[in-house]
Amino acid sequence: MNILPILSPILAFGIASAAAAPIDRQALVTRHNIEWNDLPGQIPLGNGEFCFNADATGLQTFGGNTMSHWGWHSAPLPPDCTPADIPPTGTVEQGRINGPMRKAAERRELDGWMFRNPHPVNLGRLRWLRSTGAALEPKDIGNISRRYDLWTEMHTTQFEVDGQLVRVETCVHPTMDMIAVRAESPLLRDGKLVVTLDFPYPSANSDSPWAGNWNRPGAHTSELVLRANQDSADIRRKADASNYNVLVAWSKGCEFSRWPEAAIGKHTFRLSGDKTGRMEFGHFR
Repeated sequence: MNILPILSPILAFGIASAAAAPIDRQALVTRHNIEWNDLPGQIPLGNGEFCFNADATGLQTFGGNTMSHWGWHSAPLPPDCTPADIPPTGTVEQGRINGPMRKAAERRELDGWMFRNPHPVNLGRLRWLRSTGAALEPKDIGNISRRYDLWTEMHTTQFEVDGQLVRVETCVHPTMDMIAVRAESPLLRDGKLVVTLDFPYPSANSDSPWAGNWNRPGAHTSELVLRANQDSADIRRKADASNYNVLVAWSKGCEFSRWPEAAIGKHTFRLSGDKTGRMEFGHFR
């Protein structure tokens, strides 16, 4: 039996229906937009290669890291160990293992080093701080209203500090390792609130909401190079054999500088708003 005459009307009907009612992709995506007012709750903003975890302040004030597929670090080898001692298999054991790993016990330091290295690098932390250098506390933040639009990939939030409104928009470039932020608040106009960018020593272990070791300032370097006649600067980062650059750019009227080491640390930089209370900035490698 020839079933083609029977199927043809069915197939034609399906094609006509699909053409008449295309999928509203924006509506499909945006119905899953995130509205989450948890202060330390982190939303990953990224492009598949680069990620900036933002908390409800739009930055990383209470937690969050900046990481990428290319950012890795290895600590120096233990004393009396050389690269030739690292087996290509990634373990000092050989053959079938029955019972305790004896060779790992014999070479405990090397075995521990291979377990911890390499590890991802926290490329930098962006936070809101008081202009005195004092950290904001959860009790200082109120009336949070936060939203992440999955279609535009824009993270928007507003909250109050000391009863003053702060509005922040944060996004990551779709193809570049770049963060862009726009902020507005009377606290910026009055110089009471600033953005800080700081860097830890890369580490596989951390007991804080931010990856890295923030208590080894002498183990890495952050060289600031201001660009002449431009509202931008380069920060050249070096930690052991790991090197990367951070380009920071800001809107006219803002001021960017290294925070005095005695006040807050040798790897900390601050950005102050202009007299309008507005600020735009971005940083990327």
